[in-house]
Amino acid sequence: MELEDIESALKRNWAVSDADIKVFVSGSEVTLNGNVGSLYGKDEAGRIAWNAPGVWAVNNNLKVEYYGRQIDKNERPVLSELM
Repeated sequence: MELEDIESALKRNWAVSDADIKVFVSGSEVTLNGNVGSLYGKDEAGRIAWNAPGVWAVNNNLKVEYYGRQIDKNERPVLSELM
């Protein structure tokens, strides 16, 4: 498994291409750190990492930021609160 392959796949995906994602590889384990703009982007980044050959574990530590505000995975913001 190559770090560059995962980073390249993330950059090609529209949902996460402009996100601030750092990828770390240790053996067959991938860790994703950084920020994305949506819950979908977080899930998509994790899916991309899982699809890399040889991956046995993914630690998706990505944080979701809406308009510069970090959102907990269980929180659903109201649009008027974000503006």
